[in-house]
Amino acid sequence: MRYISLFSQQFGASFHLAEALAQFDPPSTLGDYLNSKQPLADQQNKAKVIVALLRHQLIMQLHRFCYIVPPFSDAKMPRAGHHCPDSLKTQIAACDNIDETIKPIVSDLCGSMLDTQSFSSVERKLSLFLRMSAYMHGMHHIEDIVYRLNVLALSEKHRMTRQEDEKVELFRTVVCEQLQSELAKAQKDRQDILKELQEYASLLVVVRNMQANNAGKINIRTSLGHQVFVNAELDRKDTVIVKLAGDLFAELKLERAEIFITQKLEILRKKAEICLELASKTKATMKFLMAAIGEYDKLAAKKK
Repeated sequence: MRYISLFSQQFGASFHLAEALAQFDPPSTLGDYLNSKQPLADQQNKAKVIVALLRHQLIMQLHRFCYIVPPFSDAKMPRAGHHCPDSLKTQIAACDNIDETIKPIVSDLCGSMLDTQSFSSVERKLSLFLRMSAYMHGMHHIEDIVYRLNVLALSEKHRMTRQEDEKVELFRTVVCEQLQSELAKAQKDRQDILKELQEYASLLVVVRNMQANNAGKINIRTSLGHQVFVNAELDRKDTVIVKLAGDLFAELKLERAEIFITQKLEILRKKAEICLELASKTKATMKFLMAAIGEYDKLAAKKK
């Protein structure tokens, strides 16, 4: 009577304890009792009833334990229509949790399953069975096995996530360092080219001024280095010393020097444009990669 009163207070006067207990005689599964086809409110109320019955020990939870045992008969099993692939046999042979007498049977079962199922489906089921086999020795019930496998899967997922994060960080570091190096080189090369271009442009102005000067002599101020300058007078104004390449210099006639310098300026301008284009592409690549890594970081954060 005490339990009837307690349950009536909790679930209302219309609740019948005997009727609720009758639902579990004979034993019934939780899924059968809740019946997912019923309205959600009824399912929630039944779930509360289950909790109350368990709390007062009016019903007990029964667990199903799984064992892997050697066959108890010498009868030969029918051969499968398909042979078990070597890749699956290798997985079975590598499993230390299964007795050697059972491994051939598992192989035959895989072959039989291949008669009606795809290879990927059989491989997935075999992988799950092999992982479960570590707990199928009578010490773990099915709910405990599922829980442990989920914990292992979650741990493996976190481990893979950490490895992915490490790889992404390594990729970020290596790519950034390489691209930064390429960008710095392109910018330095362009600055050197612009400096050389300015020197040739100044020389071209001098050459044209010399060609236009009809005076007999030309007075100039030249640098001796270390900010020391001296006045000088040119005896010859029909030639000029021009840097051809590197440390190679040549004395050229003014007309020939003008042609060479003009062509040199055109080449240097094209080189400067190439360096600028390379620097722009490198910057764009860096921006794209950083944006992609940023999106990955956002997705990884959501998963966590």
